[in-house]
Amino acid sequence: MTADQVYGLIDFPLFLILGESLIVQYFPRRNYFWIRAVICSIAVIAFNFLRDFSYVPIGWLNSAIQTTFPLITFALSLIGLSICFKATIPSILLAGTVGYCIQNFSYCLMSIIRISIGFDQSLWYYVIAILAPIFCLTYFTTYFIYLRNKDLKIGIDKIQEKRQILITLMALAGISILSCYAMMTSSKFNSKGMWYCTYSFDMIVGIIIVTTELELLRSRKNAIDKMKVQTLWEIDKKTMPKMLKTWILSMLRCTI
Repeated sequence: MTADQVYGLIDFPLFLILGESLIVQYFPRRNYFWIRAVICSIAVIAFNFLRDFSYVPIGWLNSAIQTTFPLITFALSLIGLSICFKATIPSILLAGTVGYCIQNFSYCLMSIIRISIGFDQSLWYYVIAILAPIFCLTYFTTYFIYLRNKDLKIGIDKIQEKRQILITLMALAGISILSCYAMMTSSKFNSKGMWYCTYSFDMIVGIIIVTTELELLRSRKNAIDKMKVQTLWEIDKKTMPKMLKTWILSMLRCTI
C-alpha cells in the first residue's frame, strides 16, 4: 500500500477527531483518559482501512457504499467520545457534529482550490500542504468567533436538549446527500462549474449547522443566567419582608 493510499484512508477520521477536540477539550475526562483516547483513535482510523476492500463495479452502489463509510466512522467516533469523556449524549453529539462540519468544510474548500489549480488529488503531499492550513484556519476561526467567551464553556458537557439529536441527524443527512451527489455527478459530468456549486453549497450547509449549534449554546447560557437572576429575585421577595420586619423591631428596641 502506497503513502497516497494510506493518506486517503486516514485523512477523514484524523481531521474528524481533531475537529471534535474543539468541543471535547472542555469535557471532564474519564479515568485512564490517554489510554482510552489512543485505543479509540486507533480503532476509528483502522476501520477506514476496510474501505479499500469495499469497491464494487456498479457506479451508484459503489457511491452509496463509499458514502456510508464516513457515517459509520462518525458513529464510531461518537462512541469513542463517550468512552473517553463524561458528558451527556446531546453534548457528545454537539462535539461530533461540529467536528464533522469543520472537517467537511476544510475538505470542500481544499477541493475547490485543487480543482482551480489542477493538481492530482492522489498526491497526498500536495493535499496535506493545502488541507492542513485550511483546517487549522477553520478550527481557530470557529474557536475565536464562538468559543472564546469562557462563560459559554460552562456546562457544555451537561446539555440535555433533545433538539441536539435532530440537529445532528439533519447535519448528517445534508452533508451525506451532498457528498453522494458530488460523487455520482463526477462520474457523469466533468464540469468545474458543477464541482464548484456542489462544494460551495456543501460548505454553506456546514457553516449554517455550526452557527446554529453554537448560537443555541449561547442562547442556552443566556437562559441559564436569566433563570439564576429570576431565582435570586424570588428569594429576595421572600426574605426582604422578614429582613425589613427584623430591622424595624430592632430600631424600635433602640428607641425604647
